[in-house]
Order: sequence, then C-alpha cells, then structure tokens
Amino acid sequence: MDDAPHDPAQESQADAPLEPALRAAAHEYHRPPDPPVEAMWRAIQAERRAGRPGRPAPLRWVPWAAAALLAVGVGIGRLTPFRSPDAPAAGMAAGPAAPLVNATAYRLAAVEY
Repeated sequence: MDDAPHDPAQESQADAPLEPALRAAAHEYHRPPDPPVEAMWRAIQAERRAGRPGRPAPLRWVPWAAAALLAVGVGIGRLTPFRSPDAPAAGMAAGPAAPLVNATAYRLAAVEY
C-alpha cells in the first residue's frame, strides 16, 4: 500500500478538467423527451367542447334522502298506537286465561332431581 499522505488539493486539481464534461454528461444522461404540450392541450380542449364530464356529479341528494327516510320512520313510530305487553296481539282471540301453575309442584320436582 501507498503510505503517502492524502492531499485534497492535488486531488481537486486532477479532477478539475473532468468536472465540466461530467456535468454536461449528467445533464444529457437519460433526459426525457419534451412532452407534446400542444397536442395535449388540443385533446383537452376537444374533450371539453364535446361536453363529456371528466368525473361523475357528486351525489348531493343522498343525505337528504337519508334524512327523509329517518323522518318517515320516526313518524310511523309516533303514529303507531302503543300496545301494552299484556294485551293480546291483533288477530288473536281472547280466550280463557291459561291456568296458573302451582309453584310447589316446581319446587318438589327440583328437589327430586
């Protein structure tokens, strides 16, 4: 290996002539072609003249429909007559009440098993 001391001044002098050439090459390397701006604008203007929308219109009616549906549901709930849980359902014949079961029979059965 070379044990000579490293001198940055010498290194920069050796690279100095290469630097402008490298910069020029870097600017030209993989340079994309110029976009066809005029053709793009012509296509945009033609599409706008045709009247085709670029995106669908926002659905502004959806919140109003949800609010109307909620109001109808609340209205139906308010107008429905209240029925107590003990009352028979509509269409059921009010017959004789079911016989009451003796609680002692249940206790006796529970003790046996």
